[in-house]
Amino acid sequence: MTADYRPVDYWTKRGRTFEAEALRKGEWDVETVPVYDLLSTLKFETVFEVGCGFGRVGASILKHWPEVKYTGLDVSPDLVEAARKRLPTSELICADLATFDTDRTWDLVLSVSVLGHLLPTDVGQVIERMRRWATRDLVTVDWDEVGGQTSFQFGHDYRAFYGDAATHTPIGRLGMYHLSNP
Repeated sequence: MTADYRPVDYWTKRGRTFEAEALRKGEWDVETVPVYDLLSTLKFETVFEVGCGFGRVGASILKHWPEVKYTGLDVSPDLVEAARKRLPTSELICADLATFDTDRTWDLVLSVSVLGHLLPTDVGQVIERMRRWATRDLVTVDWDEVGGQTSFQFGHDYRAFYGDAATHTPIGRLGMYHLSNP
């Protein structure tokens, strides 16, 4: 990890090419099968996806649950614009997750491969806000190697943030955490 890593700067720049890169690598549904297995057991009418990227997860959610009201948030203006093409009737917000807050709530708050990109000083506060925004369920999927780091992500200790309240499902190097009634 470089000392000058700033998630907003990194993802604003990388957002310009991330969609094409992810699609080229076949990263459309890498971790989503276990997520949909879990989601199929939950009841929700509203979803807030933090780190919606180019809309891959949101589009799949609306394909499976077309009646759901979906809201997505991402820091990259380019990725939000790409998501608008996949999710033309959904609410999309361009904001920095580390500082974003709202009094709104959703039945389900979801994050897929996003929290690891937050600085260690920010991730705990973000998870607390996500717990407040979720009225029924909070589901996060992320790199699950505590203490690991790359040039653009951290292996946070999610078990410490969620405690015994969350169920944990390993997905290869990822971990899925689920809290009911957070």
